[in-house]
Amino acid sequence: MGLLALKMLMSRRRDSKHLCGQIQARNRLVTSVVKRKISSCQHNNNQGCKRVAFSGADLPEDIWRHIHSLLPLRDAARVACVSHAFLRSWKCHPNLSFTRKALGLNRIPRQSDVIARDLTMKVDHILKKHSGKGVKKFRIELHMPVDPCYLNSWLQIAAELRVEELAVVLPSTCNANDYDFPCALFVDDGCRNAIEHLCLGGCAFHPTAGFGYLRKLRLFWVHITVDELECLISKSPALEHLALKYCYTITYLKIPSLLQHLSYLMVAACANLQTIECKAPNLSTFYFSGRQVELLFGCSVQVKTMEMRCSTQCNTIYNACANLPSIVPNIETLSISSVSEVNCGTFDYHIYLEMLLM
Repeated sequence: MGLLALKMLMSRRRDSKHLCGQIQARNRLVTSVVKRKISSCQHNNNQGCKRVAFSGADLPEDIWRHIHSLLPLRDAARVACVSHAFLRSWKCHPNLSFTRKALGLNRIPRQSDVIARDLTMKVDHILKKHSGKGVKKFRIELHMPVDPCYLNSWLQIAAELRVEELAVVLPSTCNANDYDFPCALFVDDGCRNAIEHLCLGGCAFHPTAGFGYLRKLRLFWVHITVDELECLISKSPALEHLALKYCYTITYLKIPSLLQHLSYLMVAACANLQTIECKAPNLSTFYFSGRQVELLFGCSVQVKTMEMRCSTQCNTIYNACANLPSIVPNIETLSISSVSEVNCGTFDYHIYLEMLLM
């Protein structure tokens, strides 16, 4: 009886995988067909031929909209020029990802003022023409300074759209204090609770409240105080993924036990950080890179995978062997890199251990 049940389960899994494969293949085929239409249109334009609109198959509008949503922003804009069906769905495109590549300027020098103005005008034009319906992702990553007035205007739109994923990444060469992320635009509970993924880079961030449904938070080159970060984290109970990189103003990172869903923590190159205190009970993966810091993990923390890359202090491996078993007793996979070692020490636990001497 048990064998029969097992066979039935395996058969169902095979059928499920086959169905998923068919769906993925269909999506790839649709995307491929659309891209061929784009390529054909570009070729005809280059040859000086008359542009011909492609009406496409007679499909329901929601199907066209789904197909269109699978395309990157640049391709979505191009195909809207040759298809009436896609032209209608273009104004409702759900993924507004404004990058140099998406806008066709990734090979042009970044320091050009003319290019900066051109980028700004393109983004501004697209946002003003968009219907505001169905937007889920909003990303600004242009790798060049942008007028704060325009940034605030765009983020005002993002706040009104109740986007689920929001990213604003400014050049790392800029002073983080040059642009202050407008938290006031996201004070409304409905707006804050809509955001599930938040990524900020190259700016100042001074939150006064958390995000009720925030699951992923990534901060790079961000100016934020210890108290502000603690406030943000403690008031974002749904947080699952936290990444901090080049956040030089952080000296103490405190993660409370109420973050029941936090499973991934990454801290890298936060030069002034001295202590990481974590009581999140379900943290399973921890990645650290930078100067050696004090680790204060609660007894309920279940870290199983850890990677540590300490580049400024000797005997990192020895200290890890001596201290980590009591800090993370459930560790299964440990990767450590160190500048130099005198005595590497040994682990008494059955784990996968990778050591790298730099």
